[in-house]
Order: sequence, then C-alpha cells, then structure tokens
Amino acid sequence: MLSARMLNVIQYIQIKGTTSYKEIAHDLNMKERSVRYDIGRINDSLSIENKPQIEKHSKGILKFPENLTLGEVSDSTDFLYTSSERISLLLLNLLIRNENFKISQICSELQVSRSTIKNDMHELSASLEKDGLSIEYTDHFFLSGSAEKKASLMNREFNKYIDLLINPPINFNAFECHSIHIIHTSFKGISIPKVLVCINKLLERSEYVLTDSSYRWYLSNILCLIWFIIHNKEYPVNLDSIPIFSSKSTRRIQKTLSKIIGCPITDQQISTMIYYLEYTRTYSNTNQTMDPVYVESLIHTLVSKASDIFSLPFEKDRILLDGLRGHIVPLLGRIRSHVSLCENMIDILGSEEMSVYKRVRQICLETEPFDQIENADEFVHFTIYFLASIKRISDIPCKKILLICGQGYGASVMLREALLSEYQVEITDVIPIYKVPFYTNWYNIDYVLSTVSIHGKLPKPYLLIHPLLKASDYIAIENLGIPRKEHLSNLYHFREQLDFLSPDDKAKVLDLLERQLGFQKP
Repeated sequence: MLSARMLNVIQYIQIKGTTSYKEIAHDLNMKERSVRYDIGRINDSLSIENKPQIEKHSKGILKFPENLTLGEVSDSTDFLYTSSERISLLLLNLLIRNENFKISQICSELQVSRSTIKNDMHELSASLEKDGLSIEYTDHFFLSGSAEKKASLMNREFNKYIDLLINPPINFNAFECHSIHIIHTSFKGISIPKVLVCINKLLERSEYVLTDSSYRWYLSNILCLIWFIIHNKEYPVNLDSIPIFSSKSTRRIQKTLSKIIGCPITDQQISTMIYYLEYTRTYSNTNQTMDPVYVESLIHTLVSKASDIFSLPFEKDRILLDGLRGHIVPLLGRIRSHVSLCENMIDILGSEEMSVYKRVRQICLETEPFDQIENADEFVHFTIYFLASIKRISDIPCKKILLICGQGYGASVMLREALLSEYQVEITDVIPIYKVPFYTNWYNIDYVLSTVSIHGKLPKPYLLIHPLLKASDYIAIENLGIPRKEHLSNLYHFREQLDFLSPDDKAKVLDLLERQLGFQKP
C-alpha cells in the first residue's frame, strides 16, 4: 500500500513532468534518501500492478511516464474519504473541472457506490440552493445559476486550499492529495508556485503588509480570476482600480503573469487584480470576508431591482456603486454579529423620502442576507444612497467639489451626504488637510469646501464651512455659485404620479417635464 507521502511524491513528479531527487527533497522538505526510498517502493507497487514506472535517468533525473495518471495509482491504494470530504471534492469538480463529470467517473475516483455518490449529491444540492445555485445534467453534471454567485463560491472554495498550495505539508493525506490534484489539473499544468511568487513580488512593490487571513483571500481572488482567463471564460466582475503603480510597473506585472499562465492578460484584468489588492488592504483589519465578488453580486442584485422598480439607470451611477461597496462590507459584519444601529435616523426622512424608503426596504428584505437586518436605521442608510443617486441622475450637471475634512471618517461621510442631498454637486475627493500640498487633481475640481482653515492660496475657489452645516453655511455655499437642489423636482416623484397614463402618454409627459425643469436624459 502506498503512503500519503508517496502519493505526494507521485503528484509532485506528475505536476513537474521532469524533476530530480534533490529538487523533490528540497521542495517537499524531505531527506534525499527518503525520496529514493519512496521512488523504489512506488515503482515496486506499479510493477506489481503492471503499470508504467517512474523513469529514472542519469544524474538523479526522474520523469513521469506519459501513460500513467494519479487516478490509476490511487485506485490501488486503500483509503476512505469521509462524507464531508467527498462533498468537498464533488463541489471542487463541479466548479473547476466538470467537463467529464459523471457518476461512474466519480464512483471510480472516490471508490464508493453510486448510491453513496447520489446521497452526497443530494446533500450538496440542498446546500447550494442557499446560494441560489443548482446541479444540472446534460451530458455531464454542472452548476447552474448566477455567474457572480458561482465565481464567489469558487473564490471561497479556493480559499480553503490556499494553505496547502503555499505551504504544503510533508505528508498529504488522501483528501488533501486528491483536492490539490484537481486544482492543479484544472490549471492545465500552469505552475501555481510561480504565480504565487509573482503575486508576492506585487505585494512587495506595493509595500502593503497583509494579515495571514487577508493574504489567503487575496490569493484566492487572484487564482479564481486566472482560472477564468486560462479557460477563456468571461469573468463576471470587472473592477477598475485607482492607479497605485506606475504604468511601467503595471505592464511589467502584466507581462510576467501572462508569460507564466501562457495567456494574454488584458488591461481590465490586471486592473481587477490591483483593485483586489486595494480592497483587501482596506478591509484587512475589519475581520470581514475578503470576497469582493460576493459584495459585487449583492450590489448588482440591489441595483438591478432598484432600477426596475424606480425605472432609473442606477447601474450607471458610479458614485452610488462606490458608496454601496464601502457600506456593505461593514454591514455584513454587523449582520453576522447581530449588531444593531440605534440612531433613529428614520426621523430625518420626509413624506416624499418615506415613499422611497418603503421600496428600498422591500428590495433589501427580498435579498439575502439583508433580509436579516433587524432595525430601520440600516434601511435608512440604503435609502440615503438611493435618494442621492435619484437626484444625481435627474438633476442638471453637478459642480465638482474637493471636500477637506479633519474630523474623521464619520463626520466626512455625514457632511458628504448632506452636500450631495442639498446641492447639485459631485464630491470628487475627500482628503485631510495634510494632503492638500500634494493634491494633483485640481483640473477636475470646481470648488473647495473645507471644515479646516487653510493658510495659503488654492488654485480653486475655497470656502470654510462647519462639519454640521449651519444656516450661514447654506447662504455662503449658494453665494459661492453652487446651486441647491429643488426639493420636489426629481424625476421619480413625477413618474410616480403619472402611473394612471398609458406607457406612451406617460413617456411624452415625462419628456416634456424633463425639458421644462432642466433635467438631463440619463
């Protein structure tokens, strides 16, 4: 019977193709004489089974025979998987290696009966339903459901095996060996260790230090994206990053990774990888799940439902999408920890805003995990984001504002939302006072509003305001040239009142209102 260590050696040689005793000993943290002993026992076992043996060449070179597979070796080895291990292997196959996924093949690989596999599939199917996914069959089994949800699930599964990929044990057990074999096979012979080395260099260049947990999440995100690239499948989430490297550095990373995986990496794909780095660094100390694909799937669901209900193109509002990204991650933590906000924020909503609130609340209650929200304040936060977006979409072009605030994150968010709700503005950036001398985005700014006195001249008109806006601030802001929003003049309000008309008549009336009130077409 082959030991788990021997299976580990066989798998290593299969992945490498050609290697040596010395290389195996170094990479698997074994003594060279132990490697030689294992190779001897492996070949003895293969000889008894009349299977091709590992080829020994001069100078300690070893080659894996072309007509031998790891499955053939493990077939002759006595081991038994637990039910949870079998289900994990079934899920891994469904996610990343389902081209020939049939009951007979899985029974052979896992050495169990068809009834056992059917029971495991039934249990797995019940678990997948919670994620809105299902197992279907044509000429093979596959996962059916939202592309975003499948990518999110793949990311979570990769995360379970990251430690085995970056720090393999001396002796793999049968389950570890089989799962890593599935992953390596699905990556079509690409050297995952080389990918990891490239990613580590990216982290060093950025000078970011991640926790062990956030590092694992970052790697699983990258491996998930690379899997989509090498299988020529469209990645369901495209995210643009703020440039943190020079164009030359980014091109170097892009070229190196492309060479390793043997596929071109597009500008959008490298931008997504860098976005994941920014995302992971931002939330690495909040004890939240580092799964931006899951967060994006939640945003997509909320925005799609809201777009249908309000008949507005929320998906085009970049400010709304960015705001929801920053809000949802800590919200998920509050939901898991059963932490409730107690700010009585619903009192700030007027009768018109309450109409929006009721619809936003209903959207949330129809979307997991927001259906677990236990108080009204969380729904009010979502409502504020959508109210601001409705006004941005409907109103005349906004003035671009640089907001300088030294009172902390909470005060900055409150002031930002107050300005967005009351004025026709776009908050281009929010920065502390000490960053003003180094600020370079002045060409994209119309006015500067600051809660801190600024000594010296700025290239744009500047106004000092209070963190909590007072009557004098409202007057000064309008005198500066920033117009206030008309409280009742938003397209959604009129659209609601015209539901009694036919669709064609309603469209004509709305078009007339847009022209008369100065609204722009979305």
